[in-house]
Formats: sequence, C-alpha cells, structure tokens
Amino acid sequence: MDALSRRQLLKQGGAGAAALALAGAVPAAAPAAAVGLTRRRRAVYRSLVTALQADPATGLRHRGAGAATREFAAWYASQEPSIRGHADAILDRLDALGLADATPRRGLRALRGWSEAGDGSPSPQQAVRCATVAAARALAGAPA
Repeated sequence: MDALSRRQLLKQGGAGAAALALAGAVPAAAPAAAVGLTRRRRAVYRSLVTALQADPATGLRHRGAGAATREFAAWYASQEPSIRGHADAILDRLDALGLADATPRRGLRALRGWSEAGDGSPSPQQAVRCATVAAARALAGAPA
C-alpha cells in the first residue's frame, strides 16, 4: 500500500467521515491507548481488499490480501489517533454492513450496491453507505 499522508487521507476520506458523522453513523471509537489494528478490523480490511480484487478495474489484483493487510496495519499503527479513528469508523461501518463475512464476489456486489446514490437523491442512509464505500476504497488504495 502506498503511504498516504495525513492530508491525502483527509482529502480522500474526509467527505466520507463528514457524512458518517452528520448521519450519526460513526461508531464509538476504540480506547485511546489502543494503537494497533484490532483482529476484527484486520479481518474487515482483508475482506475489503479481497472484495475489491474481484473487480479488475480497481487495479488491486496484483496485491496479496495478506500482504496488503499487514502493510495497512503497519501504516495504521504509525498514524495519529485522529487518523486511526477515521479508519476505525470506516472499518466498523463496513463490519456493521456485513462485509467481513462476505465472499469476495458477494462483498464486491455489496460494495457496488452500497455505492448507489438513489438516482441522484439519496436517502440519508444511502448517503452514509455511499460515503463509507468511497472512504473504504481510499483506505484500500483503489480508485474512486
């Protein structure tokens, strides 16, 4: 995974975080002392990568899901608490939507479905899901 600066992450995922916060969908953050990625969030991230790998357009097929997850975990551990909190909110929302338990193809279908914006007039729930997917794609290094 390419290293993202704080500015790049906020630029790519800021809209998603804002939508999540405005919709009240941001889950409770992990304790401040926790610096490493939790086992569950690792599983969600790995599911995200494997789902995105099922789509050749993402350009992620060359990356092993395990290696990508390890790289992400190392990047995550080196980030400030606010950046980790942003990543946590995205991964927790994907977990709540059921991505962690999906097969790669089912996960990709779910991500695509969650990306739909309701014919230009999304409901608040659709807007949150769409913003979550956009921010998750940025975390995984996939194009929007």
